[in-house]
Amino acid sequence: MAINNKIPIIRALWGSVPRSKSEVFRKPIFANEIVVVWGQDNYEYLTKLGYQTVVADYGITDARYSTIHSHFMHKLLAIQHASKIYDEFIFLDWDCYLLKPMDDNFYQELRDGNEVQVPLYAYHNRPGIGIIDVMTG
Repeated sequence: MAINNKIPIIRALWGSVPRSKSEVFRKPIFANEIVVVWGQDNYEYLTKLGYQTVVADYGITDARYSTIHSHFMHKLLAIQHASKIYDEFIFLDWDCYLLKPMDDNFYQELRDGNEVQVPLYAYHNRPGIGIIDVMTG
């Protein structure tokens, strides 16, 4: 079952590197989760998994940002796309895992403009709430 969230979760997928698709969960984690996607194959892949998508381009990538040094520009483009659709949203990379439920206090902290701390690591024996089920289910 997807986790209910009050603010849309935005993710991005571009390119044709197999590692990128290997980070995508087998089904959406959040009830309100949207992926900004580049590429027809990526679009079809995400749609089959049940994701809501916004197609940035049916080309696999934005050619201007397809070097080893610039490809992460797609994340900024995804944020730009989302900002045209939503008044508020949370952008998450695929390798970000929920370690505790997002409660009303979390949403209010974001809306009030307070700092939110995000640890950039996790222990493999405790990766997060429901992550193992989502990755293997």
